[in-house]
Amino acid sequence: MLLNHSNDFLGGLAGFTAWDWLFVKWLLIREDARGRGLGSLALDAAEAEAKKRGCVAAWLDTLNPAARNLYARHGYTVFGEIADFRAGQARFFMQKRF
Repeated sequence: MLLNHSNDFLGGLAGFTAWDWLFVKWLLIREDARGRGLGSLALDAAEAEAKKRGCVAAWLDTLNPAARNLYARHGYTVFGEIADFRAGQARFFMQKRF
């Protein structure tokens, strides 16, 4: 969970580890807190914890083009896509090997 100095919720990441993989269920940063590196901070922390648990890789899926770009900057690559998943939006499945 990411909080500001007043303990207001700014965002966070939820996921789990299983079978030596990290699955990122969601990464949410409040709209007015975006652009400050908080998404990167949350993702880095989740990956560090996954490595401590012996994970060899991570995977996730996203509909959001901005989130896809964030994940790509962190070394995630697309391994699958459902085109036109929702009203012209593609759903991308991404992975990263540690």
